[in-house]
Amino acid sequence: MRIGKFLIEYEEAVQLINKDSKDEFGRLVSIILHAIFSFYWAIDNISLAAAYGVINIPEYEFTQTGMTVKFIGMAIAAFFNLRTWLRLHYQELQIRKELKLKKTEHSLAKEKELIDIVKKQWKMFLLCVKIYGDMLPTIGKSELASKLLGIKIPRIIQALGGLLNASVSCLIATN
Repeated sequence: MRIGKFLIEYEEAVQLINKDSKDEFGRLVSIILHAIFSFYWAIDNISLAAAYGVINIPEYEFTQTGMTVKFIGMAIAAFFNLRTWLRLHYQELQIRKELKLKKTEHSLAKEKELIDIVKKQWKMFLLCVKIYGDMLPTIGKSELASKLLGIKIPRIIQALGGLLNASVSCLIATN
């Protein structure tokens, strides 16, 4: 499965390179994110091979490096998702303003568009919470918090972050 994730992320990045988009900045950030996560999964695969003795390298160092790469990708993804969430909120405000100003036969279509935007906002909010939850175990395993801030994140906090991530993943999957 892990090898598959590496290939899927790589393939997504390549497909986005050749794809046209109205949001060029979003497309470029998505390419960078897929490249980062592809690199993370490649490092994770090497770390796993080292853990099982397939290759003779220090597994701990590769795990730390992989978690650092993953954290960087997640931080970028969190900001990107926050940007998307704010853009959706702006669209919602614009539609609400239009609906308030005039009632026409066009209003029903706008109301449906508003409902779709609110659903997208909710999903984006959940994705942000999911990422923030996953950042806790990732920053703990990468030891970035102790290296940069001089603090050690307790394992229980890391576990709660992982639980939050898993819970939100299940919620997203059921919707």
